[in-house]
Amino acid sequence: MAENVLVPGKPRLGWLADGDESTPDIAVMLEDTGSQIEVTVPTKGVFGRDDPYGRWFSESVSFGDDPDRTKYAYRPPDIIQVQDKDGPVVLVGCRSSGHWLNLTGPGQGKIVASFAILGARHLNYSRINGLRAEFPALAPWTGLRSVRTEPKTDGTGRVQRVEVILDSPPSQALSRRMNLALRPTWRTSYPDTVGTFAAHDVVELMTATKAPRPWEDHIDQLAAIRELLALSAWRRFGFSRLAVNRGDDPERVLSGDAIGERWAEASTHRLPKHEPWARTPHFLFSYDDISATGVRRWIRVRDHFARSLRPLVGLTDQPNSYLEVKLVQSGIALEALGYQLAVDQGKVKQGKRLQQTYADAMRTILADMVYVPLTDPERWITRSTDHYRGTKHADNQPPDAVEAANTMRENLLVARFWLAGRLGVKRQVLESRLERDPMSSPYVVSE
Repeated sequence: MAENVLVPGKPRLGWLADGDESTPDIAVMLEDTGSQIEVTVPTKGVFGRDDPYGRWFSESVSFGDDPDRTKYAYRPPDIIQVQDKDGPVVLVGCRSSGHWLNLTGPGQGKIVASFAILGARHLNYSRINGLRAEFPALAPWTGLRSVRTEPKTDGTGRVQRVEVILDSPPSQALSRRMNLALRPTWRTSYPDTVGTFAAHDVVELMTATKAPRPWEDHIDQLAAIRELLALSAWRRFGFSRLAVNRGDDPERVLSGDAIGERWAEASTHRLPKHEPWARTPHFLFSYDDISATGVRRWIRVRDHFARSLRPLVGLTDQPNSYLEVKLVQSGIALEALGYQLAVDQGKVKQGKRLQQTYADAMRTILADMVYVPLTDPERWITRSTDHYRGTKHADNQPPDAVEAANTMRENLLVARFWLAGRLGVKRQVLESRLERDPMSSPYVVSE
């Protein structure tokens, strides 16, 4: 039997199971288009009365046999299964994505799914027990290794052979929330070059819960670590592989007996995809700098300072946005951060307007930092205030492009170094990292 995978651009023809025994069998086409996971469903005429599937796509159609739209389903189930010669695929988060209406004959409707679980045997996947995500940025950030090479030499020091040792260290707990953990492992591949073998260090993020939990609870913990690394390196990161566990869908032998838990491969376009990098990312702080204690602290900080951190993460995901957008968004993040710090310190009251200026918020942030990565903080406060107003408000003088770029750069330096200090990174470490940080060098006009 062929491998049960979804290959972008290669459709699969199979039979639909919607969990309703009263609906007839129907052949559908499943495809990963490269941007979404789709199921194409054939429909009869102008949604004939004997076509229950056509009603899923009939938002603007009125049926005489069900004027109140209470007898039949008028949207796809949240979970369906498609089974073909390669095996079953369960689709989660299904929704209608339009239809093609043919007045004289058959038409078709489109279903888009958030997740596809390859090999899942039942439809009880609205909640899951665990996710594993291969996250390539974790290997350089943690320094965890599962692949070692040991050269063997002769008496003259010449290498006679090299032993490749694949041995994964134990998993490391990060947080009790969803039992988030790091899972070091390894993977092998055989590139197209004949005789070539590759061993890869892999560090996965893993959640695991005794009782099944909604997908969003698991995904939120994966997103939290992705955001942490994005802010540390100031670049966009993504995931390369995803697997899902459901306790009541174990691994089974041909007899049907369960032999252990099963992690089924999953496909999705809900999570950012990994894009290979030419050079290993440089991180402002690493796992060694903050440890699991810092990760747990980050999860709390992420919740508490959400209004300031979300705009920053948004900038890492949109590196090609306009300079003006970046400058204003960085200013919004800093203003929200300074406000929340002032509330926490009792300087202002939550929800009461006009209690502090933008400049006051900047000073509150600087006073809360273990290390300030600026040579003249007061001049930065003035520039940041003027350029924020000048870009945001039409009745203010806009800043010069290079000055605006440098102000944005300094805004982001302050935000990221504040975060590093809040997570427990020492002053001496931050001071030593400034020179190598990609935001340390000012922008200049090339001649």
